[in-house]
Amino acid sequence: MDVEVKFPDRHLSVVAAICEFIALAYFEQLKVSHDAWQVCAEALAKRIYRYSELTALQQQLIRETLIAWLQSQMLNAQPEKTFIRNKAAQVFALVFVTEYLSTWPKFIFDILSVVGLNPRGVDLYLRVLMAIDAEVVDRDIIHTPEIY
Repeated sequence: MDVEVKFPDRHLSVVAAICEFIALAYFEQLKVSHDAWQVCAEALAKRIYRYSELTALQQQLIRETLIAWLQSQMLNAQPEKTFIRNKAAQVFALVFVTEYLSTWPKFIFDILSVVGLNPRGVDLYLRVLMAIDAEVVDRDIIHTPEIY
């Protein structure tokens, strides 16, 4: 089955990396879920390909998966490679843009409560803040009103 999603050319590589990261994290969570087949079947049946089209429960699962990934980073002996940390920060920033005011008002507090004073956590936290700045504030980047 071919899936076609169209994005502006300048965003293709970033969007592809973000989608891959979210998909992998989401599928890891689905592997341990007892109702994973229902989520997958519903997405296929309803042709759901955008974050904004997911149900509230599915979006909650993605939020929980992101926090679980962050927690695992605090426990891993080796930090993830830099490009993975940067892409993870971008994913967190995109979720922030989409959900901070409406669904996840404790976004910053939740991340801070996970990372604490752990040096690796502080690194990830600062990367997330820089990615949020790039998405929300930075005027050098062309922003679109498109919702992910």
